[in-house]
Amino acid sequence: MTIIIDLSTQLTARQIRANPHFIQFLQTLTDFSTYNKTDAFLNYWLTGLSEMIFNPKIRNESLARYIENTSLLIRDNLLINTGSVKWKAKNADLKFTHDTSFHIVLNNVTLTCYSQRDSTKIYKASGIFHPDLQEFHGTQGTITWEKAGYPANDV
Repeated sequence: MTIIIDLSTQLTARQIRANPHFIQFLQTLTDFSTYNKTDAFLNYWLTGLSEMIFNPKIRNESLARYIENTSLLIRDNLLINTGSVKWKAKNADLKFTHDTSFHIVLNNVTLTCYSQRDSTKIYKASGIFHPDLQEFHGTQGTITWEKAGYPANDV
């Protein structure tokens, strides 16, 4: 609770707007409360947010994307949701990590890209998702041509 209050004060100092940014922060905290992970999972995310807030190179827009995209991922399994494209992760095993930036590691997930009336799946994908940049850097995954009529084992 103390960390959340401190972060609220830090966000105010960064002049984050109440609507929509602070409301999204509260929504993300609510999403964490319903997500089936340990308290350490939330604490790691809060620590990352705190470090981002104190970094003057990180703009408020990046903070807002970090908060909103984390919420979308833990609530709806969405990596990216633009007006024309959605990337969704199925069976996502999420892990927050930090090296030079905070990011989320996804292992052995099925990524689905929805664009207009079509979709494409990447099976057994693994990689790193940067919620503040809306970027996924994959290390493995398989795409089949079954939609085009070719057997998955042949192509």
